[in-house]
Formats: sequence, C-alpha cells, structure tokens
Amino acid sequence: MVTSTEQVRRLVAARIEAGNNEPRSLPQERYSCLLPTSRNPTYGLIDVEYLPDRFAIDDESFFNYVTSFREVAVSCEGLASAIADDLMVALEPRELTVTVTQNPRGGIEVQAVSRRHRESDGR
Repeated sequence: MVTSTEQVRRLVAARIEAGNNEPRSLPQERYSCLLPTSRNPTYGLIDVEYLPDRFAIDDESFFNYVTSFREVAVSCEGLASAIADDLMVALEPRELTVTVTQNPRGGIEVQAVSRRHRESDGR
C-alpha cells in the first residue's frame, strides 16, 4: 500500500455528513509524485466521482491528501488504486471511480481508472 495509516486517519477525520445520496465529484486536482523507476517527478490530474452513503469529503481536505503524494514513488496505476482504496475506507461510498491521467512523457499519456463498489449492507 502506498499511503500511510495517518493519511487515511486524516481523511476519516475530515469527512462530513453527505446530506443526500446524489452522485458527487471532487474538483479535478493536479498531482505530483515520483516515477517508481527513475524517481523523477511526474505530474497529472486526478478525477474522483462517487455515490456517497453517509459521508463526503470537503475539497480542501482532498487537496491536502493529494499533495501528500509529492515525495512518493508510485506508478499511475498504483496511485489510482491507492486513492480508491483510501477513499473507500474513509468515506464508505456505494460506488467510487478514480481516474488518474499522467502528463505525457515521451509522447505517451497514461490514464488509469480504478473503480470500487461496496456490497449492499442493508442500510
């Protein structure tokens, strides 16, 4: 796992009551991290869409969470998966889609999509 327990704790602490079960999206965030092989910096965009059950996250908390990856060596696919896993733990949404689009390197743009779906628990 790429992120720390402390980062997930901060997400849980920052969650708010959703108020309704309408689909939500977080503002498109720019991110930076390190490439796992060369440790050179890479940049891109993160899109998050989710269907809340009880909890949501405010934009500022999500921004602070995304900036925590600045010194982490992770692939585009690993980043999408880590964010999806962390948000599933913190927000307990019904559905979640995280799309990470890495800026082109050598003329190649990489996009990774990570989807999660929570089984119904009768709520």
